[in-house]
Amino acid sequence: AGLGCVDTLVFGSETGEAAPLLEAARRLADPQLPALLHRQLEKGLPFAAARAAALEQLHPGCAEVLARPNDLLGVEYCRAILAQKAPLTPLAVLRQGAGHGGAPAQGFASASWLRSRTGGAARTNGAQAVEGWADYVPSACMELYRTAAGEGLLLDRRAADIAILSRLRGLRPADLEAIRGVREGLEYRLLTAAGRAGSLEELYTAMKCKRYAHARLRRLALDAALGVEADLPALPPYLHLAGMGPKESAKCTSSAAPVGVHSSP
Repeated sequence: AGLGCVDTLVFGSETGEAAPLLEAARRLADPQLPALLHRQLEKGLPFAAARAAALEQLHPGCAEVLARPNDLLGVEYCRAILAQKAPLTPLAVLRQGAGHGGAPAQGFASASWLRSRTGGAARTNGAQAVEGWADYVPSACMELYRTAAGEGLLLDRRAADIAILSRLRGLRPADLEAIRGVREGLEYRLLTAAGRAGSLEELYTAMKCKRYAHARLRRLALDAALGVEADLPALPPYLHLAGMGPKESAKCTSSAAPVGVHSSP
């Protein structure tokens, strides 16, 4: 939206159709929903299940897409488009093969599954750490991954855990007051868990509660470690593009885009 030259937002989806996702996004803005959601939460349901139940109560059949991870992400894209009144049309592409986080199926593997294959072996096994990816990524990309792994450029998950936990253990509750997502005493839950956890997964498990989704707790931990505060700008100060063709480049160059663009091959 900030670029001023994009008219379509494309994303993967289990449904493969944007219309039901856009409809669910509109229904989630129903002013009657918060009260119903509160009642469902009081029953002890986790947030995601409570929201789906409240939406289904208001608009039968509309909550089905909230049960599938990529459809749910698509709904959030649509909510953002509606909230910003952005001139973007959502286009859902049918996801094939493995589901989110799932093992390979029909010749396709999920990105999270591929990342999990490296584990802590990224720095110890060199290029061998990514050999399990060969059947699921383009050959040209595979060569880049092998080179990166051989040079020690892949994320070492254990090292990342240590770095983030070390940073969190050096913080006090007052340091987290302005951090995005901190409310209802979450800063105390986070710091208590950080003092006991030996890994980020242990941290998330220790923080787990029915009121907050796992993804939100992961974001909170990283925001706290990086010092990301709640007063973020409405639009990002820059965009990092994975790639751009000459046609798109010309459109963006001729537009009065309010944000800078950092592009890479």
